[in-house]
Amino acid sequence: MQVFERTDCPFCWKVRLTAAELGVALDLIASRPGDPHPEVSRLSPTATVPVLTDGDLALWESAVICGYLDELGSGALYGSTPSARAAVRLLEAYSDRLAAEGLKDAVFELRSKAPEERDASRVEQGLALWGERLAELAARLADKPWFAGSFSVADCALGPRFGVAEAYGIGTFRRHGNLVAWFERLKARPAWQQAYPNQFIGLPRG
Repeated sequence: MQVFERTDCPFCWKVRLTAAELGVALDLIASRPGDPHPEVSRLSPTATVPVLTDGDLALWESAVICGYLDELGSGALYGSTPSARAAVRLLEAYSDRLAAEGLKDAVFELRSKAPEERDASRVEQGLALWGERLAELAARLADKPWFAGSFSVADCALGPRFGVAEAYGIGTFRRHGNLVAWFERLKARPAWQQAYPNQFIGLPRG
């Protein structure tokens, strides 16, 4: 299986983390921002990554890709009952659609512009919204070890959001002790190191 991806993209990171947890091998092919791999434009109607190919099959939505990987692997990352699987999918959708709204705006300003060129109001508003999402996530997590109770794709989806925040020095999540403890548990898993990006835009390689 091939995955066209960008190493620091949270959606691609989610796919790598899911695959690493399941022990599914992927052939990763880089696609650069602003200059996508030709196959990405051909296979994805959105011309965005990640895109997974497996023989004649092409999948271009990260949630669909993770579901496919889970079925190829142990089948354990979405839960064992219909209600459990639905809960995990809702958490994954929350991460994909809502959790990073504000964080994305702040990071886009911080990573690619000199300090004097940044839109301070966009950063401020983005961080405020990210803070609201963090409060919601802290409430959802409560005293559970993982967002769905046991480890799931929900953690694979949310983890990269926190990883991006940490990489760019946005430590707002540290106001919530349960989120800090959850993130430390996630970072201690072998799959986290396997899936960790080798480069973030605007930061030294390392």
